[in-house]
Amino acid sequence: MEATMLSSEHIRAILAVHGAVPEHLRGNVWRFLLGLPNNKARYESYLAKGVHPELRDLKDRYPIADRQLFRRLQRCLSCIGWWWPASMQAPWLPQICFPWVKFWGADGCAAFECSVTLLTNHVSGFFEYSPAPPLSPLSFVQNTLASLSPAIVRNMHEAGVTPSVYIWPLLASMLADVLSAKEWLMAMDRLLVERPVYLHFLVAAWVVESQSGLMGSLTPEAVGTMVSRPSHAVNMTHLLR
Repeated sequence: MEATMLSSEHIRAILAVHGAVPEHLRGNVWRFLLGLPNNKARYESYLAKGVHPELRDLKDRYPIADRQLFRRLQRCLSCIGWWWPASMQAPWLPQICFPWVKFWGADGCAAFECSVTLLTNHVSGFFEYSPAPPLSPLSFVQNTLASLSPAIVRNMHEAGVTPSVYIWPLLASMLADVLSAKEWLMAMDRLLVERPVYLHFLVAAWVVESQSGLMGSLTPEAVGTMVSRPSHAVNMTHLLR
């Protein structure tokens, strides 16, 4: 599908019927929704600077068995570091960029421009108190949860499970750590066609959908584990409604 044939309304219609963007169209659709400029000259100018000094220890901080995938992530993060040096102080940066780097594969320019766009538009608030978790996004999700299911917020508080334990890991991974690959792609299809704040609503919805598991082992350690890896299938219809 050519970019000139795309519109947000058309993409919403596809999602309404199919629940996800067809796999063979997803790359073009995401490029359109993110407005990627495909400025290869700028990307290559950052790439030519080499590995950013702040990423020399990336293999220790964010080990990846697939060496090719690791190099792609390192290149993307290095370009981000040259573009915006202050971003290197965010310990969550590899986590949030990794699934996008994996999606774009060999297209390093798209991975870089996608990551930059997300950092600028969708998660700029995450840098609020970096490297500490950001208070405003956490409060937003917690308040949303309080309106959807007050019992969850109350029980978490009584058990000493803070928003930085049960909300922040979900935001910092854009749910990639808790959804299957197929589920995450579906969620991102919807996220990119909505306003950036939709990420916060997605996280709140995931917590509500997962409350039986979260409430079953209500300790900071158990909850921290549950929000950092896939543990159960999610009803995507409920999650994305």
